[in-house]
Amino acid sequence: MIKITLEELLKITEGSCTHPSTAHCTSIEIDSRRVNNQTYFMPILGEVHDGHKFIEGAFSKGAPTSFCEKAYYYSHQSALKDYPLILVDNTTTALHKLTVYILKKTQVKTVGITGSVGKTSTKEFIYHVLSKKYSVHKNKGNFNNHIGLPLTVMDLKYEHDVAILEMGMNHFKEIEVLADIARPSVAVVTNIGTSHIGILGSRENIFQAKMEITSYLNEDDTLILNGEDNFLREVSSQHFKCIQVGKDQLQYSNVLQKPSGFFEYSINYNKSKYRVSLNVLGKHNIINSLLAIAVGLAMDVSIEDCILGVSEFVDSDKRLEILTGKKNSVLISDCYNASQESMISAIEVLNSFSEKKIAVLGDVLELGEFSKQSHETVGEYLSAHPVDMIITLGCESEHIINKAIALGFDQEKTRHFDSVEPLYEYLENIIEDSVCLIKGSLGMNMARIVEVFKGGNIDTN
Repeated sequence: MIKITLEELLKITEGSCTHPSTAHCTSIEIDSRRVNNQTYFMPILGEVHDGHKFIEGAFSKGAPTSFCEKAYYYSHQSALKDYPLILVDNTTTALHKLTVYILKKTQVKTVGITGSVGKTSTKEFIYHVLSKKYSVHKNKGNFNNHIGLPLTVMDLKYEHDVAILEMGMNHFKEIEVLADIARPSVAVVTNIGTSHIGILGSRENIFQAKMEITSYLNEDDTLILNGEDNFLREVSSQHFKCIQVGKDQLQYSNVLQKPSGFFEYSINYNKSKYRVSLNVLGKHNIINSLLAIAVGLAMDVSIEDCILGVSEFVDSDKRLEILTGKKNSVLISDCYNASQESMISAIEVLNSFSEKKIAVLGDVLELGEFSKQSHETVGEYLSAHPVDMIITLGCESEHIINKAIALGFDQEKTRHFDSVEPLYEYLENIIEDSVCLIKGSLGMNMARIVEVFKGGNIDTN
């Protein structure tokens, strides 16, 4: 983080100081356990914890100063009166003001990414493309909400040219807030799916929420869209540049799946033909990589470097990761999260293998009243693109099997489990010489199944 004086902090956040201090701010931390003598503590009022309760702990760890909301301070003044505090109306707002200040001070260009699925993979593709020309900073993991995005910006340094900022949401107006903070000059929307449909109510509403990323685009800015998405292909604007990838710009052809499972494809650009080779699984990554190439071209990266950049991205972190399993099996681990769309994409990857294919599928969460319909859509896909065995775990995932059977899938090739222990025993007996996809929402903890069948001990917790 760039250095900010206390005087600057007070001006930026419109705060007041309870005690004089000369300590410069070299980092902001919202976790009191991670502060040091050069860290200012920023207590955030979250859904579970109020960070203000940890102010005294932050000082015991050496924090020179802590922010504090005025209302909390005046109601706890006897306990806090001797600490050097920066009093503000709202600590989350103060964090956002600091974020805007740092972005202006460093003068980085920002690239904003949103979409129902594929945000993180597309972010990584874009990072590898832009790194061919620029010093690039990006979100850590899925730091993509109103707290995570500012914390990403806090790590910016003057030498950075570009910040790639993933923007997530599950309610209206959340992305608008992030777009206001980040003011992206290039915005990317990967697709409009069903993630959070239980909260937002329809894909139309999800589309509206995702399009909040355009709230502050101007005529010099660029919106890059997945032109194959039935909502996004209709978007156009006279207020900013709009690129439809895969529709009428950067069309791809001659798709080839290599023995590794990875894809190659061709694109035409400036009357020349180029071959693009990917090193990540999933046909859906063709569009994700094209979105990244479009970002690179919009930011003056050569087409050759764009193609080289996307080829250098190798995925991991529980997203379609290929692992060696027990009994000469292959595991496709995709346990980070799930939606209807990403589950179908993962099944498509599984079906690209010639060996015996087992799909172990957990619940897709946060679907609300649309849960049955969404899981049944996965079942419909499996009935048309069958695997050798479907195993489901949880409550809602049983709808996958029921729908597949109703549409003609062999019932003897399905098993549903309410708990994981009997699933372990059953899978142990059939996994030999197979390719096994393990996929479900993060809250289903499907990663424990991966750990067991990589050869670890059974964990029934």
